[in-house]
Amino acid sequence: MSTIYGQVSGLRHASEQFSEQLAPGFNVFRLLWPSELTLSNVLADLLSPQGSHGQKGAFLALFLKTFGLAGSWAIPSEARVATEVATHGGRRIDIRIDFADGVIGIENKPWAADQKLQVADYIAELEAKHPQNRLLIYLSSNGDGPGEDSTGKARDFVKEGSLRVIGYGQLLAWLASCKGVCRSLRVIAFLDEFSDYIAKEFEGVKQMHERDIVVSEVVKNAANVEAAFLISGALNDVKAKLLAMLWAQLREKILQSYPTWQMEIDFTRPESSKWQGINISVMPGCHYLLRLEFAQGNCNDCAIGIAKAKGSDKLTGRPKVTEAMLEAFAVGQSGEPHWPWWRNFDPGRWGDNADVWSSVLSGALSQKIFSEFQEIYVALETRGLLAELN
Repeated sequence: MSTIYGQVSGLRHASEQFSEQLAPGFNVFRLLWPSELTLSNVLADLLSPQGSHGQKGAFLALFLKTFGLAGSWAIPSEARVATEVATHGGRRIDIRIDFADGVIGIENKPWAADQKLQVADYIAELEAKHPQNRLLIYLSSNGDGPGEDSTGKARDFVKEGSLRVIGYGQLLAWLASCKGVCRSLRVIAFLDEFSDYIAKEFEGVKQMHERDIVVSEVVKNAANVEAAFLISGALNDVKAKLLAMLWAQLREKILQSYPTWQMEIDFTRPESSKWQGINISVMPGCHYLLRLEFAQGNCNDCAIGIAKAKGSDKLTGRPKVTEAMLEAFAVGQSGEPHWPWWRNFDPGRWGDNADVWSSVLSGALSQKIFSEFQEIYVALETRGLLAELN
């Protein structure tokens, strides 16, 4: 294991030495902090034969080929792509691709949760448009499909061929194919940036060269293989221990600065972290809490914001809070009635990101979480909106 660490350290040192020329940590998508809508717009433009990339139907044709759909649709170059397409039920399909002989909808779910019967409604909408040739692609952060609350119980949409689940990581093969046929250097550079963002944000990949070094060393002998499996088997226990340390650090910071705040840990294990997190009640009797929550298991898709407390389901929304937070932070969104306002926490995917877990030991992660809670509190306090939490 010391050999692996030495080689990885050497690679990181070399990366630092050439950082001025290579800028390995730079990515325009991370600087712009894209929302779900931004990612939908990027995907729609790449898929559109009329897109700004200028490659006509090439990218759409490759998308269909990559996911085994090439023989099911008419000439891609004649397709039309639109975003935020309104349905008869008042919902909006993130991306819709209209062909002469069919329709594909894409429901983009990098972070947010589904609404009740959302997928079932979208499929019904697509079926009404093209009963025989329709497909809803459910694009999620890690390849997990929609829950039964979203699909309903009446039909198995995947089995009948009207629903296809794709993870963001699966887009990387398509983007690589696009780079191979693209004739514009500017667009190739953009595809590189987008691929890099997806790999880091959704796949937890920091440097593929580092992973290659680890794999090569592990398979050299039986002792290394045994050690690797022992470490892998204990990984969730390591994460659980680090999370206990993180919550303790955060509780201590809150006690020092805001002794009247109450922190509640709504969390069991890292592997079952979906919809779990921590709550902060900033004053007694709050029906709305400051909350950090994971939308996926393995501590992935982390969000921070203002959420309704359990047992407060009958309360109406808090539009004043929503409006004030959007104005104060210029990012985020409302998930009413349960979330008056929330935004993606950065880093969003903790699962396989060693830097995140290492930052627990230094105290950096607890400080970042505390600072963001504090920013939300101050934004409410300075606008006279703390009473809205009751």
